[in-house]
Amino acid sequence: MTLTTLLGPPAKTRRGPARPRPSDDATLTELLNALRAVRQGDFRVRLSVGSGRGAATGSLMPDIAHEFNAIISLNEAMAQRRLEEL
Repeated sequence: MTLTTLLGPPAKTRRGPARPRPSDDATLTELLNALRAVRQGDFRVRLSVGSGRGAATGSLMPDIAHEFNAIISLNEAMAQRRLEEL
């Protein structure tokens, strides 16, 4: 006798694609706006990191924001050096 015989077939669950939480939408909108600003040459833009890093909060967004800010800081410094050379 198998477990399936004893318990019956597994229950069917209807699971569609995960829907983003409203707070995720706001964070992604902030990220998109920051990326657009950088593309237009505004290296002053930064993302808010929030209250904690990903491991503590269960979200990757604080880590993404931290890395984004670090990259933009490097780009800002590089652009500033280039302007000073001219």
